[in-house]
Amino acid sequence: MLDRVRALPFAVLPLVVACGGGARPTTPPASPPPSGDACAAGVRLPGVPTAAATWDDVRAALGDAAEACTPDAGCGPDLAVSVVPEHGAIVVKSADGYHVATDLWEAYSAPPQVTTAALGALTHVAVRWEELGREEVCDEGVEEGSGECGSATVVVSSNAFDAVVDPSAGALVWQATCSVEGDVTFHAPAVAADDDAFSYTPCATGATTARFAVTALAACGAP
Repeated sequence: MLDRVRALPFAVLPLVVACGGGARPTTPPASPPPSGDACAAGVRLPGVPTAAATWDDVRAALGDAAEACTPDAGCGPDLAVSVVPEHGAIVVKSADGYHVATDLWEAYSAPPQVTTAALGALTHVAVRWEELGREEVCDEGVEEGSGECGSATVVVSSNAFDAVVDPSAGALVWQATCSVEGDVTFHAPAVAADDDAFSYTPCATGATTARFAVTALAACGAP
C-alpha cells in the first residue's frame, strides 16, 4: 500500500510500506485511444439497409441484377452475407430477415472482383475494379491529332470499396472508398479490427493508416 506523500519544506519524500511481504499487483496500462483521420481516409458510416422479409423481396429490391445473385456467385438466400457486384449491393441475412444495401459502388468498364473474409464476428467485404478508357497512340514521327494515329485501352483509375458487415444485426458497420488515377500504383486497402477499434489503410502509396472507433465516424458526413 502506498502511504500518503508528505510535503516537506525542501523535498518530497514518498514512503512505501510493504504489506504482508507481497508485491502490490500492477494494473496493465490502458489501450491507447483510437487515432488517425478516418474521415480523410474515406471512411464513412453507411446508410440504413432496406428491410426485406423474404428472398422474393430481396430480388425485387435488386431488380435485374437479381439474375446474377446465384450460389456460384457467392449470393443467395442461405448466406449470411451476399454481394451483388452488378448492382453495388450487399444483402445481409439476420434473425429478423434480410437487409439490402444498394448502390454502394459503381463500376462501368468491367464487373468488380469481390472477396469476403471473417473479421472476428464481423465480415469484411472487399470490392476492387478498374475503369478503362481509350488513349491516342502515335507511331514515332506521327503528330498527335493528325488522324494517322491509333488508340489503346488504358486504365483511367483503380478503385476500391470496403465494408465491414455485422451479420447478426443485419447491418453495415462502416464503409470506405478510395481510388488512384492513371498508372499510379494501386495498393489494396488493409482492414483490421482490434477490440472496439478498427484500422483502415487506403489504396494510395504511402497512405497513413487510420485507427478509429465507429462512434468517431459521425463527424465524417454522408458516404
